[in-house]
Amino acid sequence: MSDETNNTGAWVITDVFSKHGIRITLKASGQNVAAAVDDLYNGIKHGVETYGWAIEQVNAPRPATAAPQDSPKPTQSTETADTGMNTLEVVRVEVTPKPDGKAELKLYSEGHKYPDLYHNGTIKQLLAALSVSGYGWTEEMLKTSQSFDLRFFADWRNSEKLNQNGKPYKNIVGYRAIDATA
Repeated sequence: MSDETNNTGAWVITDVFSKHGIRITLKASGQNVAAAVDDLYNGIKHGVETYGWAIEQVNAPRPATAAPQDSPKPTQSTETADTGMNTLEVVRVEVTPKPDGKAELKLYSEGHKYPDLYHNGTIKQLLAALSVSGYGWTEEMLKTSQSFDLRFFADWRNSEKLNQNGKPYKNIVGYRAIDATA
């Protein structure tokens, strides 16, 4: 980094979204941080006015105003070994609708190319589980293939059941908002 009087050069990077919800990464440079930020803001303004960009993903779930106190929470199977609770900070959710009113959620942590956790279930089961994530989810959001950039926690445990590579499956125990305590 540099200050406003030092001309060593600076870069600033941020993400915006197209009018169709596609992520666009913007990079701007300048002789110093202030010039780079000004360049970035001018670029964003031009994109918003000319191309309909948005600084937030338009179709993403919005933060809930207050988490319901009596929300149904997912239950864990009694066949699952209690091997200790693990927590994943989710930063991206990919939704894949399945036949018969079901869907699959792929949950990613920061910087990961492949999903860290998968959650399959009926739309109603997934909505009940996600109701405590701190976001307002709707059925329509789970009936369309799309991805959302959101931050919440997913608590999970290893299963006794092993996959074909001999590693345990990961069973999601529940979700919680970032500001919630464990």
